[in-house]
Amino acid sequence: MEQPTTPFFLFDREKHFIDLYEEMGIGQRVSQLTLVSAWDSHCVVYDSLGVAWAFRFDCAKSKYSWWDKFLAQFYNPAGPSNVTWHRQQNYAFSELQKAFLDALAHDDDILTQFVEEGDLRSRIQRSANFPELLETWRWMQTDHD
Repeated sequence: MEQPTTPFFLFDREKHFIDLYEEMGIGQRVSQLTLVSAWDSHCVVYDSLGVAWAFRFDCAKSKYSWWDKFLAQFYNPAGPSNVTWHRQQNYAFSELQKAFLDALAHDDDILTQFVEEGDLRSRIQRSANFPELLETWRWMQTDHD
C-alpha cells in the first residue's frame, strides 16, 4: 500500500493547525468525535519527498446521524483504524510554507510556546526546502531560555 514518506507535516485546513509526524501514527487511535467531524477530510499531508496526500479512516461511515454526533460529545471511545491513503500531487515547497504560516497566524501559543512569533515566521520564510523547515520545527520545540 502506498503511503507518505516520513517525516511529514499534517495540516488541518479547517482548524489551521499543523503537526509533524516523525513516524506513521495516523489511525493508531481514532476517537468517535474525530470520525463524526470528518477530520480526515480537512487534512492534507506534505511528505518529505514533495508529495501531498489525503487520507480516509476505513472505519468511518459515509454519513453520521445527528444522534451519532451528539453522543460523541459525551461518549468518545477511541480505537484503531486502518487508513487509506490517496496520493494527490507533487507540491511546491511554497505551499507547505504557506500552510505553516497560516497555522502560525492562527496559533494559540502552541507553535510559539518556546519562541517568539516573529522569529518563527522569519525562519519559516527563510527555509528553502523540507529539511530546513524540519530543522525550524525542531528549533521551535526547544526551550531557548
